Amino acid sequence: MLDRQVLDKRQRNLELVREEAANDEKRIAEESQKRADQDAYGRKVLHSKYGFSNRLITVDEIGKDGDDDILMDDAAQTGEERDANSVDLECDRATTDAGGEESVTAPVPPTRVCLPAAHPFFSQATTKEDAAVLLGAMTTTPVRAIADEFERVALNWFRDSLQLVGHLRWLRKLMLMSEGLCMDIFARDFLRGLSSSARVNWGVDDRLTSALTLAMIEGSVTSHAIVQSFHYKTTDSLSQAVPSLLSEIALVYEVQWPLGLVITVQSRDLYTDVHRFLLYVRLTTLEMREVWGMLRTIGRHGQLPSALQRSCGDAIYKMQSFLGAFIETFSTKVSVSLFAC
Repeated sequence: MLDRQVLDKRQRNLELVREEAANDEKRIAEESQKRADQDAYGRKVLHSKYGFSNRLITVDEIGKDGDDDILMDDAAQTGEERDANSVDLECDRATTDAGGEESVTAPVPPTRVCLPAAHPFFSQATTKEDAAVLLGAMTTTPVRAIADEFERVALNWFRDSLQLVGHLRWLRKLMLMSEGLCMDIFARDFLRGLSSSARVNWGVDDRLTSALTLAMIEGSVTSHAIVQSFHYKTTDSLSQAVPSLLSEIALVYEVQWPLGLVITVQSRDLYTDVHRFLLYVRLTTLEMREVWGMLRTIGRHGQLPSALQRSCGDAIYKMQSFLGAFIETFSTKVSVSLFAC
């Protein structure tokens, strides 16, 4: 019983499919006939009005016979066909009404071509925000990418070919006195040259620069070609021991183009002022060390109580430690601020 029902159901489905197929074939045939009627009417109107052939020329005929055969076929139409078409055209063009006026037949409606539906993205209006984003993606983003790439290439060129990192490293070593032992030796020699027993005329050209070079050798600092860009600039006032002695000293850093675009004149002037200040602090530290030596000498001769000697020694030691820590901290902060700018 169940198999019988299944067979009946399948039979009904098959009949429905066949019926739908027959309806589709019928609809296709009607549409083809309708298009054929419209084409025939159009050819008849063209022939009656302009003398065109009412026979369609297929692509196969063009490929077989060529243009000459087509012209011969058009010219071979019989006069009876032309007369019949003329009569049909006259009947279609005008009819005479009761008042004797001629009425023109209505024109054939044009055939509309059905295009596929557009994507929803193209059928919606674009807002100003979306248009701005799209315009930025097409113009601003590529230009910005090219600018970033150019900046990266220029930075690599400055860093590699001009040895930018090396110059900045030597600025920190000499201008900011990060080489502690070397700068202590230089400050010691400078301070000794100011004493009355071994007076050195630091106002002579390149005298201080030579002292810096000797201090680098004694402090085991590996020299480099960049060091040749540094030299001390002095004045004649250094020939006398005046209170404003350090104001007459300036460590000059000569920069070649185009490195001067990165290390500007303002930065170099700031480096010079910082170097002068740090040199003053180091000289103060050395003087404190000399005071400590004098204090120990007096203590060995028994001219100073032990308790007082111990208190003075602790005070001098703390002051020296404070000045040393101050120099390192100040140099580090100046380096960070300069690189941040």
